[in-house]
Amino acid sequence: MKQTTLIIQHEIFGKILSMSFSDMVQTKLFLKLVNDAIDNKTSFRYYNVTDTLIQIPFKILSECLITTENEVMTFSDQVLAKVGEVK
Repeated sequence: MKQTTLIIQHEIFGKILSMSFSDMVQTKLFLKLVNDAIDNKTSFRYYNVTDTLIQIPFKILSECLITTENEVMTFSDQVLAKVGEVK
């Protein structure tokens, strides 16, 4: 299984956001949110209703380098990651 990490990095502020996804649909939707914020020249806002609230002003977002990383995860890596989340 593949895990994709989205990284938004600013020259002055450093790494602003690093989000990992194991589901390609979630990855595409999140990338679409970032892309729409840039295209519409608006701040990027994301709230997942449980524990994450992110707002990056357009001025800062437009100066950021946005990259993705893909890494292959084994099933045992996924299980260990889930066990670590539960603790």
